[in-house]
Amino acid sequence: MLDPVPELQRLVDQFGLSFVADHAGVHRTTLLRWIRRQVKPPAQAANLVRAALGYLPGPIWEGWRVDRTGILWSDDGQQYRINEVAGLHWTRGAMEAYRQQVRELEALIRELGRDPAVRGDSANDAAINYIPATPKYPTGCPGARRSRRRSAASCASRSSSR
Repeated sequence: MLDPVPELQRLVDQFGLSFVADHAGVHRTTLLRWIRRQVKPPAQAANLVRAALGYLPGPIWEGWRVDRTGILWSDDGQQYRINEVAGLHWTRGAMEAYRQQVRELEALIRELGRDPAVRGDSANDAAINYIPATPKYPTGCPGARRSRRRSAASCASRSSSR
């Protein structure tokens, strides 16, 4: 079993003797005797004090704590409410269902890509890929509507008549 005294000393240094003693449920003198090793403290004394202060026991929970309102705080300051933690299995289930749908859709796309009837040229492929050599809508004379086609001679005669 690990020695709780170094952890108790660290908690006293961080929070103060009276505060830690109150949360440990012991008198200040008892806590001092534990730290001075005059009396052997209970093996779980440091963990109990940490839990009373809202910290979770064990190295995996280092820096995590639960405040008095029941919010779980991570070591990087993220907060999690109890309903969020309780709903994590639903979130995981939904994510797995979405992943399965994506896998099925990707398989369908691959299958459709292999089918010559679907993959073959359709009637509008030629129109989509067709790029005309001449502009579709010639501009005609300056100031003329786009829909009118005029030859260069008629544009010249029109401008000289003005």
